[in-house]
Amino acid sequence: MPQTFKIQLKSCPRCHGDRFPEQDGQSWELVCLQCGYRQTISFVSALRVVHPVAEAELAGVGHREVPTAA
Repeated sequence: MPQTFKIQLKSCPRCHGDRFPEQDGQSWELVCLQCGYRQTISFVSALRVVHPVAEAELAGVGHREVPTAA
């Protein structure tokens, strides 16, 4: 399955350019398309950028629905 990600428009702190996530070994970075500025981001932040559905899944971490007896 192809990997999808969000391009963050006008989010570069240096030039206000557009940034995209890039995996560098075990870490993730946001890389500016215009100036090349790189910012290392945490794994959880990377999940939110690379896989938007994961954000909803992370919100439920540690919470589990318990089926009720009918």
